[in-house]
Amino acid sequence: MSPAIHYRISAPEPNTHYFHVQIKIQHPEPNGQLLRLPTWIPGSYLIREFAQHIQTVTASSADKQVIVSKVDKATWQCEPCSNELVINYKVYAFDRSVRSAYLDNTRAFFNGSSVFLAVLGQEDNACSLHIKSITDICADKWTLACTYPKVNLDEKGFGDYAVKNYKQLIDHPVEISELTETKFEVADVKHRMVFTGSHNGKLSRLANDMQKICTVHVKMFRDLPVERYLFMTLVGTNIYGGLEHPDSTALMCSQHELPQSDFDSSIPENESKNFPKGYRRFLGLCSHEYFHLWNVKRIKPQAYLESDFSKEAYTRQLWIFEGITSYYDDLALVRSGVISAQSYLELISDTLNRVRNQLGRLNQSLAESSFDTWIKFYRPNENTPNSVVSYYAKGSLTALALDLTLQSKTEGKVSLDDVMRYLWIHYGKKEIGLPEGEFENICEELSGLKLKTFFDNWVRGTGDQPITTLFLNVGIKSATHVDKLDKRITKHFGCDIEMRGPLIFIKTVHLGSAAEVAGLAAGDELVAFDGVKVNRLSLQNLAKQYTSRQIVKLLIFRQERLIETKIRLAEPMVQNWTLQIDKTAGDRVENLRNKWLWQTA
Repeated sequence: MSPAIHYRISAPEPNTHYFHVQIKIQHPEPNGQLLRLPTWIPGSYLIREFAQHIQTVTASSADKQVIVSKVDKATWQCEPCSNELVINYKVYAFDRSVRSAYLDNTRAFFNGSSVFLAVLGQEDNACSLHIKSITDICADKWTLACTYPKVNLDEKGFGDYAVKNYKQLIDHPVEISELTETKFEVADVKHRMVFTGSHNGKLSRLANDMQKICTVHVKMFRDLPVERYLFMTLVGTNIYGGLEHPDSTALMCSQHELPQSDFDSSIPENESKNFPKGYRRFLGLCSHEYFHLWNVKRIKPQAYLESDFSKEAYTRQLWIFEGITSYYDDLALVRSGVISAQSYLELISDTLNRVRNQLGRLNQSLAESSFDTWIKFYRPNENTPNSVVSYYAKGSLTALALDLTLQSKTEGKVSLDDVMRYLWIHYGKKEIGLPEGEFENICEELSGLKLKTFFDNWVRGTGDQPITTLFLNVGIKSATHVDKLDKRITKHFGCDIEMRGPLIFIKTVHLGSAAEVAGLAAGDELVAFDGVKVNRLSLQNLAKQYTSRQIVKLLIFRQERLIETKIRLAEPMVQNWTLQIDKTAGDRVENLRNKWLWQTA
C-alpha cells in the first residue's frame, strides 16, 4: 500500500532560484488541513524563519480550488474537503549555507526543513518523495546525492524515495550538481564523499585519512548504526562549515583545505612540511560531523527529542553535544595516526588561546551559553566577545578537563570514552532523550568520583579553571606568555578593527580596555592619530613609535560627526599557551598519556 502523503519537488527553471513543491494528501483533516514549515533546522539552534521563502501556496481537491489561508508566520490552513487534497507552492532558494536551500545554474541543494511543509496531525505517517529530473541544459551533467531510502531511481539518482515520517523527510540533505567523489569502507559500511565546485584535491589521500578517522570513532562506540554514510561538500573560496544528519553531513570548505598530495603523514618530517593547517582543519570538520552520527543525532537532549521545530527547544547541556563532539573531532586525528601528538597539542593550544583571550568567559557559563544559544551564539554583535562564551570551544576544553580528571583519578580505569559508550547504549540506541542533569550523575556513577565541584566550576561557573595540573597528570608541559610584540597599534587600545576598503572602523571594544576608558565605540571610524591620517600600513608602523602609558590624540568619525579624544596606550594582554610532551615523565604518567591519546577500546 502506497503512503497516504506524497511529496514531489522539481526545479523547472534553475535560473529563477525557485523549487516547485507539490504535496498530495489522501486523507486531509475533515475540519480543514493545517500545514506548517519548521522555524529551525536540527543542529543549528536559531529561529531562521524558513517560511519567508515560500510563495504562492494553492490547493485543490477533486479538480476544484480549495481556499488556503495563512494563520501565522509558518502555518497555512486549507478549507475543509473530503477528497484528496493537492497543495502546490514555490520556494525561493538562494542561501549558500548548509542550513537551507540553494538553486541556480551551477547546482541544486536543499534541506527538507526549508522546502517541505508538514501535514499537521500526520507527521508520524510514512511519506513518499519524488525528486524530478532537472531537464534544463545547465543540468546535463548533474547527478543527485542523498541518503533517502531508495524506491525507483534513474541512473542519475532522480526518482522515488520513501521515508518513515516527517522528521526523516526533513533530515536528509540533497545535493544535485556535477559531482566528483571518492569512497571508502568502515566496518563493512560504504562511505561516500562527493564534492561540488572546482578543486584539485587529492581525493584518494582524503579517503585514506578519513577511513582511519572514522574507524577510530566506530571502535570507540563499538557500533555503527547506519547502512551507509555520505559526506557532501561544497568547495569554494573562504567558506567553511558543516551540519550533521543521521547518516550524512553537508559541508563547506575552501579549495586549499583539500589535500594536494599523497605524502605519508606518519613520517614526522613530512607532516611538519606538507600537512597544511587548512587540511587539518577540514579533517577536523569531517570528524566532528561524523561523531554527531552518535552524539546529537541519536544521543540527544530530551528537549530536542520532544521538539516539533515550531519554537525553541531549550537545554543547558548543549555543551555536552557540541563541546564533547569538538573534543573528540581532533582527538580522533591523533588516535588514528593521521596527525602527530605534537600537532594535536597545537590544536588544544589554539582552543585554549581562543577561549582564554575572550572576555565572555568571565560573564557567561557553559550552561548559560547552551540555554541562550537561540538569542546569542548565532546572533553575534559588537559586544559578543565581551559577553558570550562558545559552548563549542570552552565545551571542548571542559570535555578535555573531564576526561583527564576521570583518567587520572581512576588510574586510567574510567575515561570519557566509557561515559559516551554508556550514553550510546542506554540512551542513543533506545531513542531515549537525556534528561537535564543526568550526564553528571552518569559520570559519578561510572567513576565512583564526586564531581559536583568540577561541574559547578567548569559548567555552571564562569572564569578560568586550573588546567595545568591536569596536563601534568598525563605528562604534558604547559607554558603561557603575554604577546607584547603585536604590531597593530589598535591592540594597545584594546579593540578589534575591520577594514572597509581604505577606511578603518572599530569592530569591538573590549571591557576594561584603554579604548573603553577613552570612550571609543564599535562603528567609530579611525581618522587620525596625533594629527596624522591613519591607514592599514600606519597601524603597524605607529606601534613602533609609541610605548605603553603614552597619551595620544585620536580623531574619529561617529555617525558622520568628527570627534577628538585622548587615549592612554596599554600593553597588549594577549595570552598564548604552548603545550609539549614531557619526555621525562615516569612510566605511570606515560601510560596514562598513551591511554588518553591512543586507546579507544
